[in-house]
Amino acid sequence: MVKKGSETKLMKFDPPIKSRYLPGEIDQDIEKVDFENYKGHRLYCANMKAVIDNKAPKFDVEIYYDREKLLADARAAKMNYKENLEITKNINTIFRMGGKVDCWNFREKKHKTDQLEKKEMYKRIMKDNRALYEKVNALSSEYSPRVMAKHWKVLKEQIESKSRFPWFKEICKYPSISANAIRPLGEKSGRRPRCFFDLELAQSNLPLGRIVIELYADYVPLICANFEAFCKGHNGLSYRGTPFHRILSGYWCQGGDVTKFNGIGGASIYEDNTVLDDNYTLQHSRPGVLSTCSDDKKTFDSKFNLTFRPLRTIDDKKVVFGRVVKGIQNLFKLEAYGTKFGKPLEKVIVSKCGILQLKRIRHSSKRQSNQSNRTSDGGEANEANEANEANEALNHK
Repeated sequence: MVKKGSETKLMKFDPPIKSRYLPGEIDQDIEKVDFENYKGHRLYCANMKAVIDNKAPKFDVEIYYDREKLLADARAAKMNYKENLEITKNINTIFRMGGKVDCWNFREKKHKTDQLEKKEMYKRIMKDNRALYEKVNALSSEYSPRVMAKHWKVLKEQIESKSRFPWFKEICKYPSISANAIRPLGEKSGRRPRCFFDLELAQSNLPLGRIVIELYADYVPLICANFEAFCKGHNGLSYRGTPFHRILSGYWCQGGDVTKFNGIGGASIYEDNTVLDDNYTLQHSRPGVLSTCSDDKKTFDSKFNLTFRPLRTIDDKKVVFGRVVKGIQNLFKLEAYGTKFGKPLEKVIVSKCGILQLKRIRHSSKRQSNQSNRTSDGGEANEANEANEANEALNHK
């Protein structure tokens, strides 16, 4: 409470004043006297007057904002702006024109302009244009054989490094499997039968294509008859649905187990699987050679081998009785699912198989001329097959 004349003014403290002691800590009379004293002290501190004047001095506007001084400052700022503008113009001129005097390099001319630099630039442009003109003038619309051979060598290396399959011209260079073969007595070199396999992935039913196999029935007729019988179907057994139980990348694949489908079975149309076709003169001289799978030279069953490359080391161990004449690229697709241990990455089966019907030759004179010109490998027909095979591989690439 503060008294000013006849008026009494109550002052509220924030926060409100409370006793400095806890309830019951001291006697109530003593606590009341202490509270009144503390409250009076707070009122004294709140109404205390300063002895020293600490307020800001009075600001006289006329002293600081003199009109003459303001005009002088404006003229000086305008003059500074004009001088800065002139300096900027001079810097721009020096940057574009090169400057009048070089104080650091005495070899430079005193009056330097950009004409010399433009002249040198024009000379370089003329030189580049002349070189480009000579280069364009030297080119022709056709490559010379030497240039074509140089570029083709690099391009061929790139194609061979990126392709999964062998180079198609290298396949044509492989020797014939019957180059040094001996045909049995009494066998004629007629038209050889052809079988086909449609390859497919067992899980996804993804077709891999068809391979056409030519059987050398004029060299090993009994083994070819056994293979041909299972292509058609014999006693409820067929190559259809049989897997390639072993695919060895870079070497060969094995299939034809028509009984157990795992490589330990097999069947034959002959009793005791005994066949006296022991003609080992046909060679594993190229990819796609079809040969027997049995290690015994007297017993053969339905299992077979298909080679991915020439394998001369097994010429005297396996009897060759056919080769792939069409779809060699599909055989290399089959190789992509092989491993170095022989277990396939995915199960590949023969979804369909059969015998292809040979086209009849209408003119007998043409048949006689073809038979007379036929070579030991089967004549011009086999060479044409090799050419077709190479063209198919080229189209595939």
